[in-house]
Amino acid sequence: MVCDQQVHEELRQKVRIAAEVAFSGVEMVVASVDVIPKQIPSHYWMNLMFIKAADHMQRCYRWPWLWLEPECVPVKDNWMESIMAAYDSQPKRYMGTHMQLGDTRFLNRIAVYPPSAYFDVREVKQTEGPFEIAASQRIIPKSSRTKVFQHLKFQDETDIEKVREDASVVVGDAVGILIESMRELKPVKRESIHITQQLGGQLPKPQKIDGRTKSGKAALAAMKEHP
Repeated sequence: MVCDQQVHEELRQKVRIAAEVAFSGVEMVVASVDVIPKQIPSHYWMNLMFIKAADHMQRCYRWPWLWLEPECVPVKDNWMESIMAAYDSQPKRYMGTHMQLGDTRFLNRIAVYPPSAYFDVREVKQTEGPFEIAASQRIIPKSSRTKVFQHLKFQDETDIEKVREDASVVVGDAVGILIESMRELKPVKRESIHITQQLGGQLPKPQKIDGRTKSGKAALAAMKEHP
């Protein structure tokens, strides 16, 4: 996980505890600067966080990696496996959704990146705009398109019907419509079957919390504090 220096330490820890319940290993990388400019563009912190994350990945890992953001919702129980299977089946270094802004074709940020992605974005200047656009000429020729990511801006619950069966992650649930619908669903009930099938399979199984472990105790404490 990566955050910027403006995120309070307490919130960082709460997010980390929640992640430790679902994943076997969790790291928190903080993107920071010595002096925050008085006037910063809207993409400033996103660029900083991504480049920091890419640098961390190229220094510490030799695997391809997936960049997700809070508005992303996995809609399959094997979403990670299906994304990596799609990545392994294509020849390019990057894999994601190709988009167009004016005359510029670029790879959407939600994508699978090679461990060396840092070297394609490290020289992006904040004045050049979002990194995915500023580095598009270096990234697009090395990327493949995929359908595992579906970009869908949710306005209301009727948009749930637009989720494709071949999507593994839906991008654009900024207000939480899809994730809340999935939390409320119980697959054993008949009324849940229709939407479960729309989402391409079974809903993700809830993770069990082991109250004997340090992270499990912390997660249970956090749940009691914020039910």
